[in-house]
Amino acid sequence: MMTDFDDEIPTLIDSNETVDIPDDKKVPLTILTGYLGAGKSTLISHILTERHGHKIAVIVNEFGDTADIERRAVNVGEDEEYLELENGCLCCSIRDAGVAAIAKMMRRKGKFDYIILETTGLADPSGLAEMFWENELYIPDIYLDGVVCVADAKNVLKQMESDTRRSANECVRQIACADSIMVNKQDLVDEFTLTDVRDALKTINAGATVHLTSYGKLDLGQVIDLNAFNSVTKNDKAVKSIENITHGCDEAHNHSHLFGIQSIELSLPSLTNVQYADFDMWIRCVLWENTLPSVETVEIGEEMEILRTKGVINRDDGAVYILQGVRDMYEIKQAPNGPSINTKLVFIGKNTNQDLFQKSINNYLKLQ
Repeated sequence: MMTDFDDEIPTLIDSNETVDIPDDKKVPLTILTGYLGAGKSTLISHILTERHGHKIAVIVNEFGDTADIERRAVNVGEDEEYLELENGCLCCSIRDAGVAAIAKMMRRKGKFDYIILETTGLADPSGLAEMFWENELYIPDIYLDGVVCVADAKNVLKQMESDTRRSANECVRQIACADSIMVNKQDLVDEFTLTDVRDALKTINAGATVHLTSYGKLDLGQVIDLNAFNSVTKNDKAVKSIENITHGCDEAHNHSHLFGIQSIELSLPSLTNVQYADFDMWIRCVLWENTLPSVETVEIGEEMEILRTKGVINRDDGAVYILQGVRDMYEIKQAPNGPSINTKLVFIGKNTNQDLFQKSINNYLKLQ
């Protein structure tokens, strides 16, 4: 079904106006992922046409993927073309959707205050997230704000259980890496199906927020300014992100690796200074060496793979630390003073066993 703005032609403008962005201010980057046909293009069209007051640069693989602006491109170079739209947004089509694309985009710094990078329908976003999270050597004036996944309410369960191994694998990985999941086309399914979809999504990624939508229409705050990789900033959204880590897992149902990738949750008491130092060594073994220390190798079975890690660690001296990780990269930062948050660790990955993880950390930190 066509939306109201599908018949409207975005007006190209001569954009001389710039956003006042100091040279030392970093521009946030959101990675937009989702399986083929989930509704990424519809969401992008919504962003590029709505009056939301932001100047957002959207990088797409091809303008042809975004029906609302198809055939209205302006060529500005051999490998890139731009649309500057009436609502202040900028749409850019660049063949290389990696670091080079963002580097080219940053030459126009001051024309926008956010960047949304669309991935292809079969892309695993964890590699891009890892690349842009700690990217000071590549593009020092951007930072990774979060990963948003668009899921098709009508077809996502079939896609996750597809007989085609690659299709199911990529669909599940996109969900696993997300900080915010948009369940699109909710109007095409009943409440029972929506419940099944939400349960399945929480099984794979208990730490992500889930939003229901139709035709890609949503609150832009569900896509940008997530602070998903900087949860220690002093703002309400960051606090909610931490709370979501500690409560989101309670909603998940353990389907015993039904989708190959799932969330597991570990609970810990407050740690002494010695245990906190040992925890850092334990997390290195898990993420860098793909091993569970203090557990017999024969118990582990198939090789595990961790895609995302989130957590809250309390020390018995009152300090609270936030753990964030993408693949084998992680950081632990002290949280600002605030309400007490229960210690909890969330691992999202393949061949993860909650009992073995809990046994490993208990043994290594001498918790029992």
